[in-house]
Amino acid sequence: LGMTRNNNPVMEARVMPVTLANHRLEVGFTDRAFGGDVTADPANGVYFRATPASPNWIAVNRTSSVETGSTVDTGVAATTTQFQELRIEINGSINTRFFINGELVAAITANIPTVNLGFSAGNAISTTADGPKDFDIESIKVWIDDPPRGTSGEMATTSEDNPIAETLIS
Repeated sequence: LGMTRNNNPVMEARVMPVTLANHRLEVGFTDRAFGGDVTADPANGVYFRATPASPNWIAVNRTSSVETGSTVDTGVAATTTQFQELRIEINGSINTRFFINGELVAAITANIPTVNLGFSAGNAISTTADGPKDFDIESIKVWIDDPPRGTSGEMATTSEDNPIAETLIS
């Protein structure tokens, strides 16, 4: 299921890795083939990433294998003790917004992919050390949203909890 950035795709996933040792976590939108190798970054994507080198969730925009100027350390560590709600909103060519547990943790305007992206979640061993690759997912929601309307020059967030009002015609 591929979606372009102009469809304003949104995803929410409640995730919890079983372990953080020697693992690479990824949740979001990518162009990775189903069952593709999660040990390396995809060529294109808008996603959260966590590794032993960067145990905090990193917000990533990546286009044609380039993410220069388009990664943000969210300051929120991946955890094995509670589920975390990760949310990504792609607002066309304007920006991408990343939320953890309902809090905006990053907004990125660079390297928003123009190719079709699909939902992706993965956990890979990042070294040759053997170990479980369990990644608990409590829920996943992916949808296409109406373009957000801003107030005071800012982008507004849309969701099923905060939908854009529709006028009913009787």
